[in-house]
Amino acid sequence: MPAPLLLGTIELARLLEATEASVSHRAVDLFRAARPDLAPTAIAVAGGHAFFYGARSPLSQAIGIGMNGAVSEDEFRRLEDFFLSRGAPIILSLCPLADASVLLCIGRSSYRISHFEHTLVRTVEDIQRSDVFRVRRVLPEEEFDWATAVLKGLSDGAEGSPDVAGMIVAMASAPKAHGYLVKLDGRTAAGASASFDGRVAILYADSTLPEYRGRGVHADLILYRLAEARRHGCAIAMACTLPGSASQRNYERAGFAVAYTKTLLVKDGT
Repeated sequence: MPAPLLLGTIELARLLEATEASVSHRAVDLFRAARPDLAPTAIAVAGGHAFFYGARSPLSQAIGIGMNGAVSEDEFRRLEDFFLSRGAPIILSLCPLADASVLLCIGRSSYRISHFEHTLVRTVEDIQRSDVFRVRRVLPEEEFDWATAVLKGLSDGAEGSPDVAGMIVAMASAPKAHGYLVKLDGRTAAGASASFDGRVAILYADSTLPEYRGRGVHADLILYRLAEARRHGCAIAMACTLPGSASQRNYERAGFAVAYTKTLLVKDGT
């Protein structure tokens, strides 16, 4: 990186969490238009934001809670009621720099740890080109087939839910967002998305079908989207991966570093 970022600072964490929430707000608006029967919605709560895409959607979760000071018990209950009243489990994507009051609220209830997730980041000012010829943007008429392939790659070859595929399309169709793909042997081999939100680009939905792994397509998708981020005037790119995953290694090879590790906590609906 040409200019090192101050990793692990509250200022950087607030910027990254707020950007992730901003992208999710736009996706909820689009998904609401596509699937009004699921009543997708979002609220600002507990210093962060809560998103509902459907009772069984893994994207129905709270982001950035406790990032702007103390959270009261009443406000935390309002967060919980947002999900429970809709028949959904409560999923908290908890940044380790959140105010300690959030931990007190969580400790009074029956949450379990689902998994951990790295937030990685790098600057983009030294990215010069995007001549990765096998990567291109997804065309509108390709969106659902592309999302289905992305979902299949994320599920290690298993077929995924059409609703989740619809959410992937919604997120990639939002303002300031695009979907990208690599085709090999005449079929979609890998796909990914990016959103360009002011200073920060978010790279997400990275997926390679099992039979095309080990051929460098994910590295190409990362490089191409970094160049897109610079072209859109962003200063920073961020991505989220599972710790120890191949995705983490690919992002680190592309110059990313772990800014912090989030804990995903779940409380089942009653």
